[in-house]
Order: sequence, then C-alpha cells, then structure tokens
Amino acid sequence: MSLRFFKIKEDSFFKEVIWALLILLLSFLPYLHLLWDDTLSNFELFGVIYTHRFLSNQAFLYFLLIYFQLLAFLMLLVYLMKNYFRIALFAPIYWSVLGLFWTVIPIYLYNNNRYIFKLSSAIIALVFIYKLGFEKRQRRLLRYKLRIHHFFMIILFLTITIALITFENMSSTILTLNVLGYDITPHGFESVPNFLWVLSQKFLLLITLAYLFLRIKEWWKYVFILPILITTHQFHTVIFLDSEVMDEYEI
Repeated sequence: MSLRFFKIKEDSFFKEVIWALLILLLSFLPYLHLLWDDTLSNFELFGVIYTHRFLSNQAFLYFLLIYFQLLAFLMLLVYLMKNYFRIALFAPIYWSVLGLFWTVIPIYLYNNNRYIFKLSSAIIALVFIYKLGFEKRQRRLLRYKLRIHHFFMIILFLTITIALITFENMSSTILTLNVLGYDITPHGFESVPNFLWVLSQKFLLLITLAYLFLRIKEWWKYVFILPILITTHQFHTVIFLDSEVMDEYEI
C-alpha cells in the first residue's frame, strides 16, 4: 500500500516538473525567430518555394511563434478552469487560431481573403456567452450563472480581442491618432495601428499569464514569474522606447 502511495506521489511530481519545463520552453519560444534569416522573404519547403506576406523569414517565424505561444497559454488556462469562465477565453483562442492560419497561408491567398472571418470571432464568442452563460428554467426564465468577476474577465478578454481585430483592419498609413485630446504616435513602429496591435497582444498575454499564476495552486505556479517579467519588460519597451526592435534583448 505504501509503495503504491509513493508511486502516485512520484508520478504527480514528475507531471508537475514536466509542466514547469513546458512553461519555461514557452517563455523563450518567440526568441527562436532570431535564429532564422532576416533578409529573405521566402524559403524552400519540401522542394517547393514558399512565399509569405512578411518582409523577412525572421518576421514570419516571429509572428508564428507569438500566436502559438499565446494560444498554448490560453489552452492551459482552459484546461485548468472548471467553471463557465471558459467562455471568456473563446474569443482570444479563436483569434489566435485565425492568426496562425493567416500567418502560414501563401501571400496570394492572404491578399484575396484576409477580411473573411476577421470579425467572426467576436460574433461567435457572443453566441457562446449567451448559450453557456445562461440556462433555461421553468417558464422559460433565464438565470445568469456567472459571478461578477467572471463577467468582468469575459468583457476584458472579449474587448481586447475586438481591439486586436480592429487594429488589424485599420489603415497602416495612420501616423497620429487623437483619443480624448491625447495624440497617440507610432512609438517607432510603422503606424499607430501597428503600435496598438503589439501593445494589445502583449497585454492579452500578460493578463493570461497573471491569471494562470493566480489560478494554479501547485509549486510550479512560480515558474510563471519568468514569462510575466519578460512580458512586462516587453510591454514597457513597446510603450516607452521608440524602436521597432522588440522581443530580442529581454534574455
């Protein structure tokens, strides 16, 4: 009986170590783009020349990895959640999957179909909120099943996702945007929408990591401190440094 107990404990500890190692790997994943070529905008794949929509192979790999990193952390949060808060994650997960799809498709398909499904994530998320957040009772009355903080997180995740979709579809020629009397500048990026998109993506990743840290009760939760610190520094760099160079020197 005692041998079985120790085996269970060892298996549990082994799984926790695996989780910790995977989180560490995901934390540094986007930096792999530095290993690829930054001059060519195409590469050979299975004997076929693949041309993407980015200025370099390095940029292509970077966007591919940041979408995958965010999607992995969101899926981990879905796995750990046991309540209706999961519906708050549907919009950013759907957006991340679309981002991966639009990143890997050839440039001619992207140019012809890039507006398809761009806003569908917000619409489908609202449908899921209605279907899963409410349940029918007697006399067809609807009873709300979410707590206040769950509702707040749903609105937050959904708002950030809509903001990301909006910034993706704004003109890349906007160099100044006046919001409530304050002029937003590109901060070293090509345009204001590009700057706001990067800022929103970093913020979405940051709140996902923070919620994972608060949600997990095991010892390996402290591994999240590393990606939280890295993302916080990246967020600070995007806001206060007028440079297009990002996600390269934090390590």
